[in-house]
Amino acid sequence: YCVIQIAAGAQHCLSILSSSTYTGSITQVVSWGTGANGQLGVIGAPSSHVPLLVPISISPSDTVVSITCGENHSLALTRAGAIFSWGINNRGQCGIESRGEAVLIPILVQLPSQAVFTHIVCGRDTSFAIDETGRLFSWGSGDNGKLGHGDLNDQIIPRQVSSLMNRDGDPLEICGIGCGEFFTVAADSQGQCLYWGHNHLIPTVLACFQGQRIVDVACGK
Repeated sequence: YCVIQIAAGAQHCLSILSSSTYTGSITQVVSWGTGANGQLGVIGAPSSHVPLLVPISISPSDTVVSITCGENHSLALTRAGAIFSWGINNRGQCGIESRGEAVLIPILVQLPSQAVFTHIVCGRDTSFAIDETGRLFSWGSGDNGKLGHGDLNDQIIPRQVSSLMNRDGDPLEICGIGCGEFFTVAADSQGQCLYWGHNHLIPTVLACFQGQRIVDVACGK
């Protein structure tokens, strides 16, 4: 197997593995670490010191292309643009129209119809996804305004961050997203860097990067 991608949460890890066969390539997602909140995606695995196969139910023609970890939840994105989630769901971070009990195996996130997603990122207890048109969606904990919806409310299913508009009222095309514990930053197709959270309820352009073109972003805690 060849390791394609690795992601880490607080106490668990994910990896995408690929191997070549006579009929093509096989891609699998494996997990290891602590699984007390279902973040390993394997029933009956409270923890594991070795990688376990994560049972993601997709068609034979599709494959997982990206993974990301929150503190205690996980997301996987397929080539077809579908998103699967599992793990703790106390703030709605799994995006399944309910919250409370942990999601023990991967489940399809309830996404807007006809939306095809190309990028996923988890915060501590939040989830973000960008679709092929550059629209940003978020769900999970609304503490500190880090979802970008103009309030402090939790969001249990994906919701478009509609406040991402330019001065003419046209939607911004988002190309990068990063999540801190209490805040979020994004890069748009015009090279702007925006932030929200820490009780800044709506996205604001970071003036300190004026005159520079930002192409991607990442956050620490």
